[in-house]
Amino acid sequence: MTYTVRNWKDQRDNSQTGMEPMKGATRRFFLGRRLLARHLLAALVWLLCTGGSIQADDLRAADLRAADPATISGKTPAPNSRWEASSGETSLTFDPGVLESLGLSVEGSKITAIPGQPGEYRLRISPLGRLQFWAPHAAFDGFASGNLQHMGGLSLSFPGGRVSLSDFRLQPSGPDGLNLVDSSGTALLKLDYVHTYLDPQRRELRLQNMDVRITPALAQRLGNPDWTGLVIGRAFTRTNVSIPMGGTVQGLCTSPSWHNGTTQLTDVELTAISAVQQVAREAGVRVAIAPSATLENVGTADVPWYPKFTTTTGETFPAPYGMDQHPFLVWAVYRNSGGVLEQIGVSDVKHAFFAQNNACGCSGGSVLWSANSSPNGVGCNDVYGINTNDNPLYLGLRDEVEPHTGVFQQCGSMFAPGATPPGPCNQTVTGAPADEFARRLVVTESKLQTGGAEYWMDAWYVVRDDVNLFNGMAHVTLAPVLNGSMWNFNPGATIHGGAVDAWVAANTATSTQAHVRAGDSDGHYSLAVRVTSLGGGLYQYVYVLMNYDYEPRFDTLALTVPAGVTVDSFSFFDADGPGANDWTVSQAGGELSWTAPASAELRWGRMNTFKFRANVAPEQGSVSLGLDDPGGEIDVGILSLINPDLVHKDGFEDP
Repeated sequence: MTYTVRNWKDQRDNSQTGMEPMKGATRRFFLGRRLLARHLLAALVWLLCTGGSIQADDLRAADLRAADPATISGKTPAPNSRWEASSGETSLTFDPGVLESLGLSVEGSKITAIPGQPGEYRLRISPLGRLQFWAPHAAFDGFASGNLQHMGGLSLSFPGGRVSLSDFRLQPSGPDGLNLVDSSGTALLKLDYVHTYLDPQRRELRLQNMDVRITPALAQRLGNPDWTGLVIGRAFTRTNVSIPMGGTVQGLCTSPSWHNGTTQLTDVELTAISAVQQVAREAGVRVAIAPSATLENVGTADVPWYPKFTTTTGETFPAPYGMDQHPFLVWAVYRNSGGVLEQIGVSDVKHAFFAQNNACGCSGGSVLWSANSSPNGVGCNDVYGINTNDNPLYLGLRDEVEPHTGVFQQCGSMFAPGATPPGPCNQTVTGAPADEFARRLVVTESKLQTGGAEYWMDAWYVVRDDVNLFNGMAHVTLAPVLNGSMWNFNPGATIHGGAVDAWVAANTATSTQAHVRAGDSDGHYSLAVRVTSLGGGLYQYVYVLMNYDYEPRFDTLALTVPAGVTVDSFSFFDADGPGANDWTVSQAGGELSWTAPASAELRWGRMNTFKFRANVAPEQGSVSLGLDDPGGEIDVGILSLINPDLVHKDGFEDP
């Protein structure tokens, strides 16, 4: 079977950038006679204004002098794999909430992209610039050298002055990113987490979904070095492509081998959470937070990555699942204070929509290729930046995803209400919600200011048929600091597993703490406990119940209270704080239990915390977890309460 990458990117990217869709080869950028004449005139004006002159091959030589290709990319591919981009346009869209928090404003000609979305700034690329990149077998493999010179520009205003971005250049910062360089040669912004779409037939390269970050030089100029690395917007660049003599235009990754449950297995690993950032803030009240994510196909099967509504009314859903299957990303924030772990914020679900396929020799598109399919013999990796993960066009409702199966019925979802599954159908709801905090991870600011507390963020991918949930999950430490009106989170190293693992390591069993991480055909969950001596023969018990992807849902937690044991000081914590959906505690018939009110069962991706005080130290026992299935119950062997009269001083029970 021959696999053809579906031409979905025109529709998807135009919906984000407002750029007009192309209607075949005759609509390529600036290829008509009138447009060509305009560019020649623009080039002449540029020369007159700058006093420059052009000799044969001067421009090409200048571009090549900008940097040694091998130095930038670290690659030495065949010469005929070095392609060239020129002309076109760049779209910059700045995040108004972040700009406001930083006291910045943008000056320039703005157009409205999508109702409810921030306006974008479009700038044409001069025909004088050239950007070289590697593309063996028509698969983008890193920037090489050169630059794209833009005409006109913008400026950033701040209380202390103004920074001009007029006539900026985009030039490689490395194989996978670009610097936005001003006329003096200073890199002011960094563009990274790029998604590349190379179309040899249309001779076009798109650099999409790039995070726009503040560089150290710009942060210094703005008077706050701590702003280095902050994402203030996103960028898209679309350019014409020149193919070298002898260049190969046929890609190598064309026939996917899907998961079959035996020899071809799906396994997607989350390899890095490199950045965590504030994306919206209500001062003194709440803050919305989003991470970046880097992942890799470490399995033996190729993974479908079709964006929602790739298939519309009258079309046929693609293989292998007969739906527009794609992964989903979720994330959460936790606080540990006084030995009590709480989940203090959760996101809804981000729908993945493009597989970049870095470092493997495959083109980006709607499949994340495995090492078995890669010409380089390594699994492909993918990147999503802050703005991409936080894009409201791709944030959906968590309850619309079946977590353990990874199934999402797009017809009848919030994007197509009223449509009948399984479809296909058309998306009828687009644009951002009126509430800027909707579907984002939101934390109450006071919870980030607890003295002596520890903080973590975890995130994971829900991937259909994935054989290892926990390598697709990772956590990082956070060190929240409010810097003026902007939170810095300073993430630490990426570690596999969830934040519960940082509180008590998975599968730990000691005299004071334990963590049972379990799973079956219904999904995965964790039950962990820490017991702390309070002195005077009293002990604090803290249990956390984490539902990763378990269906049915949990609705009770109960443990036996033997005769002679006193329990009191009960507390309950969930992600949204105190409210009508809090589980209620009761003690009767020798049992201590918490029960969920109607519609407040523990859903997937959420964690509840239960705390009490007892007059006995813990011993190995069990905790009962009730399910919202009639009669459903799980008994988990873990530290619990035991009758003190039955325990000798040596810790052994009487027969």
